[in-house]
Formats: sequence, C-alpha cells, structure tokens
Amino acid sequence: MALFAAATVALTWPVIAQMTSHLPGRGDDLLVHYWNGWRTKQFLQHGGELFFTDLVYHPSGVSLLYANLSWMNIAMWLVLEPILGGIAAFNTFYLLNLFLCAVGMYLLVRYLTDWRGAAFVAGMVHAFWPYRLFEIGHPNLVTTQWVPLFLLFFIRTIREERKWRDAILAAVFFTLTGYARWQLLVLAAIAAAVYVVYSLWFERDRWRGNVIQAIVLMAFLSTAMMAPATYPIVLDQLTRTHPEDLFVESIIPKQTDFLAYVIPPHNHLLEGLFRGTEYADAWDRAWYSNAYLGYVVIILAALGIGKTGRMAWFWAALALVSWLLAIGPAPRINKHVYTNIPLPYLLVEDFLPIRIMREPRRFNMLLAIPFSVAAGYGTQALLERMRKANLSRLLSRAVLVGIVLLILVDYAQLPVRTFDTAMSSFYNTLAESPDRFALLNLPTGRSRSPYYMLCQTVHGKPIVEGSVARPPREAKVFVEDNPFLRYLRDHRMMNPETPDVSRQLTVLADADIPYLIINELWAFPWEKRNWRSYITYEPLYSDRFISVYRTDPEAGRDFQLEQEMREGLGVTEIISSTASIGPNTLMETSVMWGTSQAQSEDLSAELALVDEAGQTRQSASFPPVSNWPMSQWPANALGRGDFAFRVDPRLPRGTYKLSLSLVSPDTGERVGDAVTIREGLKMKMPPRVFERPDMEVSLDAQFGDVLRLLGFDASTEGETLTIDLHWQAARRMDESFKIFVHVYDTETGEIVAQKDTVPRDWTYPTSWWEAGEIVLDEARLDVGALAPGPYRLAVGVYDPETGVRLPVEAYPPNLTVDDRRLFLMGGPAR
Repeated sequence: MALFAAATVALTWPVIAQMTSHLPGRGDDLLVHYWNGWRTKQFLQHGGELFFTDLVYHPSGVSLLYANLSWMNIAMWLVLEPILGGIAAFNTFYLLNLFLCAVGMYLLVRYLTDWRGAAFVAGMVHAFWPYRLFEIGHPNLVTTQWVPLFLLFFIRTIREERKWRDAILAAVFFTLTGYARWQLLVLAAIAAAVYVVYSLWFERDRWRGNVIQAIVLMAFLSTAMMAPATYPIVLDQLTRTHPEDLFVESIIPKQTDFLAYVIPPHNHLLEGLFRGTEYADAWDRAWYSNAYLGYVVIILAALGIGKTGRMAWFWAALALVSWLLAIGPAPRINKHVYTNIPLPYLLVEDFLPIRIMREPRRFNMLLAIPFSVAAGYGTQALLERMRKANLSRLLSRAVLVGIVLLILVDYAQLPVRTFDTAMSSFYNTLAESPDRFALLNLPTGRSRSPYYMLCQTVHGKPIVEGSVARPPREAKVFVEDNPFLRYLRDHRMMNPETPDVSRQLTVLADADIPYLIINELWAFPWEKRNWRSYITYEPLYSDRFISVYRTDPEAGRDFQLEQEMREGLGVTEIISSTASIGPNTLMETSVMWGTSQAQSEDLSAELALVDEAGQTRQSASFPPVSNWPMSQWPANALGRGDFAFRVDPRLPRGTYKLSLSLVSPDTGERVGDAVTIREGLKMKMPPRVFERPDMEVSLDAQFGDVLRLLGFDASTEGETLTIDLHWQAARRMDESFKIFVHVYDTETGEIVAQKDTVPRDWTYPTSWWEAGEIVLDEARLDVGALAPGPYRLAVGVYDPETGVRLPVEAYPPNLTVDDRRLFLMGGPAR
C-alpha cells in the first residue's frame, strides 16, 4: 500500500506540490466536476432542487439530471473540503482514486494468482494506465477502481461457495461504479457479460440454481441501491419533449488510431524514435487517444496469456472486445481512416449502452483491465520460471523491482498538466454582496464556461451560460431569443448591425445582469479589441484576469461627454483612420455618441472637409446611429456611428480639416457646435493643366463626347518606343476609362506590342479629371523583339466594365479608323 501511494505521488507530479493552487488536468470538464461538488454543497446548505439549478444558464436555469455527476467524487469532496479546503480536497480524492485503482486490481489479481508480486504489478499497470493519465481532466471517467472489485466478487459468486456474500459485495461495487459515473456501468456490464459467456462454456458445471439466484440477487440489490439517482432520470427521459437529446454525438469521430497503442505520448522518453510518422507529429493526435500500452506490459501480457491456461480465454476475449470497440467503425492508421473496411463497431454503434459512451476511444479504459491482469499473469509466469530454476529469492525480488521500475518509467508522463486556479480578487468583493444578480462573461460559449463556473465557486452569483452535459433546449432560450447575445456566441464578436450600445446592454440590465466581464486570459487580442471598441466606456474594475463593465452605464460615472455638441448630447470618443487625403481617399470615422439628457429631435451627422478659408468643400450626411433614431435616445444613451465617404478627386489642392456637425435633415441647417476631428489634412494632388502644350503631332481627334486626343509625341530609346498622348476632358466623367496603345504587324494585323492601362499607370483615372483639363499619358512599349520593318500603331479608349470602346467621331483626314481604333500613320517604323 505504501508503494502504491508513493507511485501515485510520483507519477502525478507536481500535483502533490500544488495541492492548494492547481487542479490536475487542463481545465474544461475538470472544472465542471469541481463545480459539481461546490454546487451540491450549496444545495445542502440552502435547499432547493437537487437536480435543478439557476446558478448557470441564467435566467431560466437548467436541469442536472443528465449532468456528469460523479456522486462518489462529490461525496469524498464534501467530506474533505471542510478540512482541507476546496482545491486540496479535490486533489486529495483524485490521488486517492488512482491509489484505489491500484488496490482494486491488486485484490483481483491476488485472488486469481495467489501471488502478491503478480498482483502488485497488475495494480501498478491498472492505476497508471496511460489512457487513464491522458483522461486526467475527466475525474469521473478514470475512477474505475470499483470495476475490478465488482469483477472479483462477480467471479467469486460463480466460483466460490459463499455466493450470497459475494453477490451482495458484487452488487455494492457495481453500485459504486454507477455512482462514480453511469457510463462506467457499461464497461462493468461488458466485462461481466464476457465472463458469463466464458463461464457457461468452460465452467458450466458451476452453474447450478444457487448461482443464478445469487446473480438475480446482485441485479436486484444494484437496481435498488441506484434507484434514488436513476429513477428521476428514467422518468424524465420517458416524459421529456425531446428524448433524443440524451445522445450527444461528437463532432470529431474520436476513435483510436492503431499507432496510438505503440507510439508513446508527447512527453515520453522514447518519443523521439517515432518522429516523422504522421500520427506522432500531429498536433491533434490527442483526439485519437494516447492509448499507449507500454512495451514492458505488452511483453508481460503476451507471456501471461500464453501461460495462464483456460482462464486466458476470458481475458483475451475481454481485451479483444475492448479493442474492437475502441478503434471504432473503421480502422484509423497513421491518421488515415479506411472506411472501405467495416469493423464490428458498426454492428453495435446504435445500441443504447454504446451510444451513451459517445466516443469509441473511451473503451480503452476497459482495455486496462484485461491487460493489467495479463501483465500480472506474465509476472507470475516469469517469477515461477525463476523459482523452478532454483534462482535465489533475492534475485527474484530484484527482477520484480526491475519490472515495476520499467513499467513506471514507460508509463510516466511527467510533469502532468495542471490548471492554475488563481482568479481575480474582484470575485471576493462580489461574494460579499448580499444581492443576487447574474454575470455575463466574455468570450461566450460552452468551451469557456467551465472556468466561469470555477470562478462562481468564489463569487456565488449566477452566470448566463454554463457547461452541463446534455442541457435541455429550454436552458438556452435566453441567448437564442436575444439577437445581441446569439451573434456574440456564434461569432465571438459584437454584432455590427446593433450599434445601439446602451439599448442592447439594457436588455441585460433588465434581466438582472448588472456586469459584463471580459476575461483577459481567455480571449484573443482581436476579440478584446472588438469588444472594447463597441462598449467604448471605461471598466468599473480591471486587473490581469478580468475587466468589468456595468450594463447600465451613466454619464459622469462611466463615461464623459468629451465634446458636447448640444445640451445633453456629445461625443465620448472619435476614431479616424485617415491622417492624409488624396483623390478618392476613403475617409473612415467612428463616432461614439453619448447623452446626459434625453433627446427629442432627429438629427443627422455630417462629416465635412473644410478649407483654410472656412469654406465647406465636401460633406456627407449619415444617421448618427444606423438603427436608433436620435429622438429615441434616453439619458445615458451610448451609440456608435461608423461613417465613410470618399474624397472628391476634384477637390482643389490645399489644407483641410475634417469636422463633425449635427444637421437638421429637413432644413439642412447645422445645429449646435461642430467638432473638429482632424486638422492639417493636405490634399495631395498634382497641378491641373488647362493650357495646350507643344506636341510633335497634332490630331484633335474626338473619342465619344468625353475625350479629345490633342496629339502625341513619339520617341525611341534602345528597345523602348515611347508614345506621349495629350488628352483633354470634354466634360467631367463618372467612368474610369482605360486607354490602349497597340502596335500591329502590317501584313498579319496581329498585335505585337501593347499597353492597356488607366492613365498615368493606373494613378489618374478619367473620373478624376476636370472639364477642359489636359492630361499627358505616357505609353512605353517594348519593341526589342520585333523584326525590322513597317508597323502600324493604334490608340483607343474603352470602358473596362463593359469592354465597349468609345467611337472615334472626329479625326484628321490623313488618319484611318477601324473597329473604333485610331491608327497613327506618322509613327516611326523599325
């Protein structure tokens, strides 16, 4: 027993060193199981309903009938918590469960072999089975210590004379298995069923009337002892509206990869030997189970099965059944699933007990039992061989010690992962408040809720969400019926379609949710930026764990009107993304509005570019908050307006300021004081040219009613032909036309060089031109690959959206036009 205890401490390091500060595992369901004990204590102290709570899924509450309640673990926690404190009590019963797993298997194998050494090895294998340590975060799944004891007395009921006593003890341990976790009853029942088949085949002479009577007694006692907990579940399942909700299908098919049995976990001494295999290198290999068997155990089990006699058939059959269930409906080998090879799991996957288990990989917990027993048999066979060889007892003991050490080293996954339970001191402040109210935590969603439930064990206030297995649909109505919360849950971001901030938060305040809490360590930076940019006001409290915001913000307390634009109305913050402007620059501005008094008039928000002379050169109007008319804003309203407009490309050069004003939509008159958002915005625009320049060839060709080609210059330098086109805008244009310059082979008519662009290499679209403006557009063509000879050069204009060319309506008589192309005959030839 002392060695079992020492091994438990060693192979769970550093749990013993963090007894009061950390929990074993990575969080998630682990924290829910801790909460289960705390919540049961609340029920015992304050009354209420055992299988219902309104501490989670506020305000509707939730049924706990189908929750993963490990009543054995809860009972141990309730006993230890007053003495040790909550965290230390949880760690103590976790270590105790592993210790009892060793003891339970020891007693079973001691009965089967009558060898203490063999039983000791089997206990070590069973307690520190790698899959058990892998499932460290599911304390109710790994508490299988009662299953070996159930098997022990079930086997004794059939084999031994004191059947009534053994049947009663078998019933007790079967019941304890159920109270540890209902799903574990499936594992115990499978083991018992396989043994019954074995016994009827090989031990049929033992099956007399008293055996059947003893088994019936065992079944009756088990049912009676579990009835207080199972009767409400069965009754609810028979009467509930959606009984199919009992079955929760895993999103990921968590079957066991074949390589999981032979490739050790990530932090194993031999891990490096397997690098390069797809499964070993996969970041998500945990989904497909760290079901490592251990090479020492495989050797011992093979030796034990081969030397055990008829009883080997039972343990081999149980191992085979467990393995076939654990690998799932199709073989998964090195991360690849071969669906064309059906496995026996397909025959039973819709069977109620199998569906309740949810994940095939969980049957690896059952596999621990036959492997542990087989390892014990193997140890017995090895030590028996040494005894027959007349080797000294000291050597035999040294071999036994060596076997145990090799198993422990092979199974060690150190350090085991632990979860730091440190949290904000703000929760202690909340706990002192006698008022009952709820909290909304961000980020939302089931995956983060276990941590919020851990925090609840300190502050004691209800929370909006929770993590409960198979929650009924009614529990989620509050979130489902609230578009603001539903979007937040589904997208982890604030809904941009609901910029009426305080009006959305009022729904929470009215539901007795006074605080919204951003959990700093559980959210991505981009999520926190999004939430804070929406909320806009300062938190009530902030530390490294959380930031707390009221859901009923008030002017003067939670936010200030930094610039008041009219009485009781102003801006709390303005964010402008633009530090400089140019033609067609997108001006984006976010305005956070606030009120200290109710508003009765609908006004528009106007953004304006004002020149140095104070003249408004460009303006754009918007609703201040897109889904909330200003006349409906009460006192202490907060809303967000996101505005954007493009700078008029024809805006004169100069320096501007961006201002925000309130405007009457009926009269267009400004109301109240304007706010300067940004000053010193310089319009970066090349000077416009309206005087006709000198050019080599004058054309005065007309393209549609919008463009005139005044002429061109042509030159060559090396292998580059440069055509300078002088265009003039006949009028302002809304379209951005593209200009092409093509060089054609005179004989074939094929294009041999070309350039199709928006003027000035995409930098000066025609939609920016003023009427009468003259624009020089340079086209550089690479003609180095052309053979010497005559070529023709053509110019044209087309709309890139439709591909339609502008017609050439006027041109010099010495030029030709074909297919809306103007051929320039005077161009140089190579």
